[in-house]
Amino acid sequence: MKHLFLTASILATCLASAAHAGVIENRKAKFKENVAILRAIQTQIGEGDFEAIAAGGRNIADWATKMPDFFPEGSESAGTIDTIWLDFDDFRSKATANKQAALQLEKAAGIKDAGRIMAAVQKLGRTCKSCHQSFKSN
Repeated sequence: MKHLFLTASILATCLASAAHAGVIENRKAKFKENVAILRAIQTQIGEGDFEAIAAGGRNIADWATKMPDFFPEGSESAGTIDTIWLDFDDFRSKATANKQAALQLEKAAGIKDAGRIMAAVQKLGRTCKSCHQSFKSN
């Protein structure tokens, strides 16, 4: 009976680790996608591609809504620090601020105002920095 319990325990741990590996890779991919979206904006303004900027803002806002779900407790990875799970309400609050800033970017793109777009990008960047300062190492 002890062996059965031990085997079941080891199996559960392995399955949890595998599940966390998938969520970690997915969240890393989404953060890289956000960086690519933000890097493209200056070029998109120059090309007058306000639809792409709006779509990027929407994409970031959608990710921010889901972001807390991609940080289940125990999903530590290089770059995360455990204070994220100790103060998860603050993490959720920062994700909400990120979403609101991304929606402002989408709105600025909708009125095709380069100044407002850049102001929205700066505000969005500050929401990223705020979260990184609290919950990301290095």
